[in-house]
Amino acid sequence: MGKWVKDFGEMSKKDTEEAGGKAANLSEMTQHGFPIPPGFCVTSPSLQHLVDANGLQPKIDELVASFDFEDYEGMEAKTQAIRDMISNATIPDDLAAEIREHIAELTADGAMVAVRSSVSVKDSAITSFPGMMDTYHYLKGEDEILKHIEMCWASLWTVRATFN
Repeated sequence: MGKWVKDFGEMSKKDTEEAGGKAANLSEMTQHGFPIPPGFCVTSPSLQHLVDANGLQPKIDELVASFDFEDYEGMEAKTQAIRDMISNATIPDDLAAEIREHIAELTADGAMVAVRSSVSVKDSAITSFPGMMDTYHYLKGEDEILKHIEMCWASLWTVRATFN
């Protein structure tokens, strides 16, 4: 079991806070023999690792402090700036290595994959936020998949997600 990435077979409902409701439920179903396509979860601490490694937190905090929810255009510009920071950040080597290892196992037969969110909210009973974050289908190749993982993380900062 890695520090940042877990296969569906390694998690259970107890991992909802770290993996999000969708990944935890898929893991439970996998372990109970349901026909679930193989997959893995890049756990929620991974995003903070990327943010910390790239020194983004002060910039994000500054933008968040200036949010004016009455100014939709301003919100779009500020959340876009945060999305750009995250999607253009460099994934730390240790995290990238774990993700690449799991991608290689999952796509060894040339399979295409989907990258989707499985949001977790600390100390919350809410484990599902359907339609809030972006989902990407039919991805191939490590670089394409890694890029879309970053884009999925960045989608936490869409205006629609920020308002919720």
